Amino acid sequence: MRQFLSVFVLAAFVLVVPVFAGGDTEADDAIELTVLVGHWTVGADDSPFEAAKRELESRYPGLTVVFDVQQGGGNVKSKLLNSAAAGESPDVAMVDSNALGEMVDAGLLAPIDSYVNDWADWSDILPNFQRAGSWDGATYAVFMNTDLRVFVWNRQLFAAAGLDPDDGPETWDQVLEIARAVNDPPRVYGMMVPGGSSEHLAHRWYSFLWGAGGDIIADGQAAFDRSSGVQAAQFYRDLIASGVMPLDVLAASPDDNDRGVASGSYAMGVVGSWFYNYTREAGIDTVDAFNEAFGVSAIPSPDGSPSPAGAGGWTVTIPAQSEQQDLAWEFISIAMNRENQRTWAISRAYVPVRQSLADDTAFTESIPFYPVIEQTLPIARTRPAIPEYPQVSAAIQTALQSIMLGESEVEPALDAAAAQVNQVLQ
Repeated sequence: MRQFLSVFVLAAFVLVVPVFAGGDTEADDAIELTVLVGHWTVGADDSPFEAAKRELESRYPGLTVVFDVQQGGGNVKSKLLNSAAAGESPDVAMVDSNALGEMVDAGLLAPIDSYVNDWADWSDILPNFQRAGSWDGATYAVFMNTDLRVFVWNRQLFAAAGLDPDDGPETWDQVLEIARAVNDPPRVYGMMVPGGSSEHLAHRWYSFLWGAGGDIIADGQAAFDRSSGVQAAQFYRDLIASGVMPLDVLAASPDDNDRGVASGSYAMGVVGSWFYNYTREAGIDTVDAFNEAFGVSAIPSPDGSPSPAGAGGWTVTIPAQSEQQDLAWEFISIAMNRENQRTWAISRAYVPVRQSLADDTAFTESIPFYPVIEQTLPIARTRPAIPEYPQVSAAIQTALQSIMLGESEVEPALDAAAAQVNQVLQ
């Protein structure tokens, strides 16, 4: 129990003595554990956090787990930063994997090596995701799950245009050719990539950058402005300029863009492993129905080889300011145990990060295109684990939006973004 009892008693005494002295409050009434979460992770039976709350409160009747629920991932990050600045940090916090280095570098997270080393479940976490939860030689986070970017097409729209519904594009030229064949605006557009100001714009573009042989950062400098990046950004511009993708993708949220693909407003799109959630909203709610409606593959590249899939996911951490770190870890160890993670991943069509779940046939029922996920996992790539990554992403997003809008030529926009990034990286 990692000395929990002593921490519990001490915390109860410190928090309650001023009131308890008056004789009106029992000591164990005042204990709270605050957990900062995104809105999508609580409020349902499949939630690992709700399961951990029930279990922990049953173990310690005087304890109350309080969820600080934020709408959207950006708000989760902002709340953690603002709370820490005010000296009111939560005891447990979700952190997007792309922001982990930033949070650690700012001194906001506590290392958890002493906990995971004694946690029987830790050896079940895939080694690459153990590493991805680490920074500068120490472990700071446990991955809840991961997600991968894939390419999807609408079989019915392909068939209506006289195309083989089983034959998705493998190259960028084929994407443009097929998009023109199925394009029927404003009812249907040929292609969708998200273009709004969010990490989805940058993260999904990386597969095109990597597919062209490029990289985001190399040797401590921006690399996305090289020939491969120019090629990948020009492809985004061509989608708009050719009329097969509307400027609406820049104004809509990533969720709404994905819903547009699910509902048939776009014939093709770059989506995530969560895409089945949106088709279920649209009434395509069984594996068979999904496979009849959509084809899925790795993201096309210039030469037809599969592009590396971008891998993301949320982690769970203990903020450095928490005065109840043993209790916080106990909560995390319950929420992240195998059974709770299995329930959560299957229900939400997430990709598990546990070796014991990798071959679980139940995932083919929650992710109809799970075989594609399995095939792309070996070449999946993560974003740079550097504290400056948010500035890198912001610069790339600004450049891509300017290019897609036609406000700037490709090379000057990427050069300006790279100069901005290099200044940050100095």
